[in-house]
Amino acid sequence: MIAGLCGALLLAAVPAHAGLCDLLSTCPAPPPSSDLDPDGALHVATDMMPLPGPQPGRPLFDRVDGHLPLGLTERGYDGSPNGSGRAATAAQEAAFVRGIGGTMLRVPVLWGHAEPAAPLAGVHTYGWERDDLYRGLVTHGVRPILTLLGAPRWALNSSAGCEDVCEQPPVGARMDDFAAFAAAVARRYPLAAAIEIWNEPNNHHGSVQGPDPAAYTALLAKAYDAIKAQRPQMRVLGGALGAYGAGADQPTTASDVRLGDFLGVMLDSGAGAHMDGLSLHPYPNSLVDNPANDFFRVFSVVTGVLDAHGAGAERLVASEFGVPTTDALPGARSRVLQDRWHDLNDPDPAAAYPVPGRDRVDGVVFHTDISGIDYDRYGWLSVVTNQTTFRPQQVWCDFARLLAGHQTCPITIRPART
Repeated sequence: MIAGLCGALLLAAVPAHAGLCDLLSTCPAPPPSSDLDPDGALHVATDMMPLPGPQPGRPLFDRVDGHLPLGLTERGYDGSPNGSGRAATAAQEAAFVRGIGGTMLRVPVLWGHAEPAAPLAGVHTYGWERDDLYRGLVTHGVRPILTLLGAPRWALNSSAGCEDVCEQPPVGARMDDFAAFAAAVARRYPLAAAIEIWNEPNNHHGSVQGPDPAAYTALLAKAYDAIKAQRPQMRVLGGALGAYGAGADQPTTASDVRLGDFLGVMLDSGAGAHMDGLSLHPYPNSLVDNPANDFFRVFSVVTGVLDAHGAGAERLVASEFGVPTTDALPGARSRVLQDRWHDLNDPDPAAAYPVPGRDRVDGVVFHTDISGIDYDRYGWLSVVTNQTTFRPQQVWCDFARLLAGHQTCPITIRPART
């Protein structure tokens, strides 16, 4: 009888039956999504074009109005899959970035959310939680740096230490599945500034069960090859290396590998041939300008290791760093971040502490967009009324004056939601 009912439902073209055929799993497959362009890209009404392919030894990104391209890290987007959003729309995120003269937003893309179930018979099924944010950003002239991280539990031998998704790269047998996901991201989002492979794999933040630089490099290589097969012009960033071990007082342990040690194994394992640039996180550990400041030490360690391995032409992107609001008063915090910006963008030739490798740096991304989101203390704005009114902090105002030409900074701003 059920079979007869299903047949009748399949023959009937009455919209009222659609719900029942869904319930019985007898609906015909929907037509291909009109949201996709013929090449598999998410359709966006924009004049923005994909970046041209990167050239060895040349900057990854052109300067913007004479300065290095810069941006913020996404933390407060409403609908963010990290669960810490519920603050700003995609258009507002773009306004926050454009308001300081920026053109990039670093956006986490969680593999575990996109593919919570393992592929069946080699067929991958993805859910795309970042479509709306991507559309809103590129529509308003902001390119995302898409950071792929967060393994699903089926891609691990153990989920010890994991929460919703796991800050742990997949096991070797599942690296091809991650590479397939990376390729799908590249195919869907071709207007991205870059795809970054994982986040701080050298420490416990990005590898909760212990860092493994050789395994990370194998993952990077597979992802790089898969991305380039789909979008040869897409920039692939390796590393996203945390600052741990920049100083002598931080030894390699089971949970944290020194920055230089991790990078050295990466290069010995062939990472140089599988990334267009190396991303790093030069967080200052001090408000004082001196060589003991981790900002300078990170660059010193990284360039020293690159040079020692014959990789002195490797391009660099400072893809995450900032100063928390709890570490400095607003004026001092803004001054430090402006100083570090000038160190990278237009250094004083007479500077006492020049940044090693500064001429290789092609982009700067500050952490983060909105404070007070999931205990984040690094934001450049705070939300007053959800999705309506925001209070720019002094650092945002100062960069708006410095790079975007604003003369004054209001107490609150109300960027358009769409």
